[in-house]
Amino acid sequence: MTDQPVIKQLNTRHLARHARRAIAERLGHGAAYALLAVERDGRDVILRLNSGGNALAVEPYLRNRGYQVRYDGTNPGGYGCAVRITLAAGPVPS
Repeated sequence: MTDQPVIKQLNTRHLARHARRAIAERLGHGAAYALLAVERDGRDVILRLNSGGNALAVEPYLRNRGYQVRYDGTNPGGYGCAVRITLAAGPVPS
């Protein structure tokens, strides 16, 4: 089993590129329109997507690259949904 790299910072450009790539693999096209926004929320990053199907494509794609990802409900206004990316909790100092 291969150890996942520990992600130490969340780069919004990298996350947006990963999301577009995951969506393009799913749809074959339209990835530019599927990612509605990339926002910071404290240390977390929120990807706003146009559909739950695209969120289902993005979540495992990012997890396989070492990110901690979870579904974060619908977008404001009710259109699409959000995926939250967080940093992994580091080891507890003794």
